[in-house]
Amino acid sequence: MGFFDSIQSIISVYLLIAVGYILTKKDILSTEFGSRIAWLVVNLTFPAYIISALPYQFTKSEFVDSLGGIIIAVIATIILYPIGYLVGKLFRVSKNNMGVFLALFVYSNVVFIGLPVNQALFGDEAIAYVLEYYIANTILFWTLGVYSLQSASGKSKGGINLKALLTPSLTATLIAIIFVLLEIKLPDMLQKPATMLGSMTSPLATLFIGMVFAEIKLSDFKITKDFWAVMIGRFIAAPVAVLLIMMFFSSFSSQRQEVYILQAAMPAMNQVTILSKYYGCDYKYSTILTVWSFVISMLALPLYVTSFHYIF
Repeated sequence: MGFFDSIQSIISVYLLIAVGYILTKKDILSTEFGSRIAWLVVNLTFPAYIISALPYQFTKSEFVDSLGGIIIAVIATIILYPIGYLVGKLFRVSKNNMGVFLALFVYSNVVFIGLPVNQALFGDEAIAYVLEYYIANTILFWTLGVYSLQSASGKSKGGINLKALLTPSLTATLIAIIFVLLEIKLPDMLQKPATMLGSMTSPLATLFIGMVFAEIKLSDFKITKDFWAVMIGRFIAAPVAVLLIMMFFSSFSSQRQEVYILQAAMPAMNQVTILSKYYGCDYKYSTILTVWSFVISMLALPLYVTSFHYIF
């Protein structure tokens, strides 16, 4: 049942992508509206999701106990940058696309795909482990990931612009962590609208991919050298990096290791495509490879789940 549910979680994303695709083809949604969706997700709905969810999913003691796992996820993610750069050079990824390529190579869809898949496979007890990886993935994406996209678009002038990197999503994550440590929760009059706004993030982000998909010719979905480079990162380099690092931590339970490996092996983040559009990068390039990563995940994730019986 867990295997079947994991496939269903991925198919549900395809269905939302299809809705965005169909509505755009019928001229109900437009490119201009897609730009507004990108702005809403980056600046409003995802920050609201973080603020409304994190303080309720972690207690102070649970967060402190999770620091070891968060550090491992941070190390594994940072290691992927030089690996991704070398793979990009080996596969001759163009300089203009390198920033987008690295974001696709390094960062996985740990919430919108990772959470339902792991919850279906391991139950509610896996949520804490999912969130550990999510915190590391989010903090690094909204700093190093955003910087790589800014660099690709020419909006970074060499050196990290801290003001530019202090995005609403990163700010919300830092505030949420402070709330957890100080055991602060939003009053109901703020929590309820924040939760409602946050719940819009996943459908809006996925609809956006379908809208961009509608602008691309099917003939563009070719298996290229960039395809192989990104798939190596998502489904080989990332999970293997996590596995090798966790081998040095015998205190980690087998379930915690399995969740981390699956989180690392998820498809590319929807937000890479949205921010590619937001910062003026080649968002069609990002969309094609993101959709491809969803397709390959349908094959890769079941293989990982099956292999756990032999590894752990």
